[in-house]
Amino acid sequence: MVRRSTALCPMLLRGLLRGLVGVLLGACRPDSAGLGASGTGELEDPSTGTSTTTGETTGSTGPIAPDTTTSTGVVDSGSTGPGTTGDASTSTTGTSSDGVDTEPQPQQVEYCTVANLPIPDNALDGVTSSINVDLLGGGTIVSMQLVIQASHSYVGDLRFDLRKSGEAAIIVIDQPGGGMCNGNGIDVVLHDGGTAPVEDSCVNDGGGTPALGGELIPETTFDPMYMGNELIGTWRLQAFDRAEEDTGTLDAWCLRFTYW
Repeated sequence: MVRRSTALCPMLLRGLLRGLVGVLLGACRPDSAGLGASGTGELEDPSTGTSTTTGETTGSTGPIAPDTTTSTGVVDSGSTGPGTTGDASTSTTGTSSDGVDTEPQPQQVEYCTVANLPIPDNALDGVTSSINVDLLGGGTIVSMQLVIQASHSYVGDLRFDLRKSGEAAIIVIDQPGGGMCNGNGIDVVLHDGGTAPVEDSCVNDGGGTPALGGELIPETTFDPMYMGNELIGTWRLQAFDRAEEDTGTLDAWCLRFTYW
């Protein structure tokens, strides 16, 4: 006789019940496919399969692009979004977009003459030498220098006047040392930025050194007589010997201009 086991029925019954419960729970569980795997806030539209972003955008309707610096150094507001540049206007420093200085600079020119004219001894009229400044296009004087070379055995006797056509004469050297400059010769550059007044710069008994040499301030400064005026014209240097016995010559002289 075979005895039938009754333990199998309860096991089968429990298995059937578990399967039924699983089916019922699956039908009631919400769809989890709406959240992206990364959890970044992207929501999928089941009807189209596309996703949208809920975060801040940076397109044309979003924030204005941050300030950027162009190659010309002009700061741009980026008002239409990334990639825009500001107007490359000229700066007050006069530099172009490639950093090259574009400011106009003063120019320089020099006019000289070898006069080699004897200075009449103790004569009221003296001797005059002329330079015609005929610079093409002209120019306005920014600064100027007067170079005088003269040979004389007693420089304290000498006086020099400079005159531009249409202007009054100015005294540039007037018997330096109060007429007591007993040195020989002049080789001097006169300009307003000189190291000392010409009147006080005599080297007495200097041997081979000129009695007046180096860069000195003229007896009458060039500014305001000439600064800002046109440099074109006839310039005259007049040399006088105010005492007897010692004699000499006006050897050469030059005008150096810095001009606009």
